[in-house]
Amino acid sequence: MAALYHFRRPDVSVDGERVTLHTMAERVPVPLSILHSPVCITFSFFGDGSVTLLDATAKEEQVREAELIITANDFEVCQVAKHGGRPVDPALVMKSFQVAVSKAREMNKFIRGKLAEDASARGIQGLSADNDRGEPPIG
Repeated sequence: MAALYHFRRPDVSVDGERVTLHTMAERVPVPLSILHSPVCITFSFFGDGSVTLLDATAKEEQVREAELIITANDFEVCQVAKHGGRPVDPALVMKSFQVAVSKAREMNKFIRGKLAEDASARGIQGLSADNDRGEPPIG
């Protein structure tokens, strides 16, 4: 999501049948229009659901008894996937939904903060004279 928010496309103007793709020097690139910021969170269940881990490591994934993948944005659950494994108690699934929305909100807040820091460092128009490698900008 951070990459999509950070991406800027060239501006385009249309005059009748004529389409003009503007360079970065002619017009400031345009951000994508993004309405929702979905974040995937994986819940791994151990010990008949007595232990739950979020975004387990590869070794932890190998020994988990069940997994639940929830995609959520700041307001709601967008997608749920449970591929095999032991059954998960419905009350635990509902609690996982709440945790997923809370964690998605937390991650999106972090991403927005980092993007705001970057925009501030680049200046008002969102463009920098030099990139991190010290090379001149394209355009």
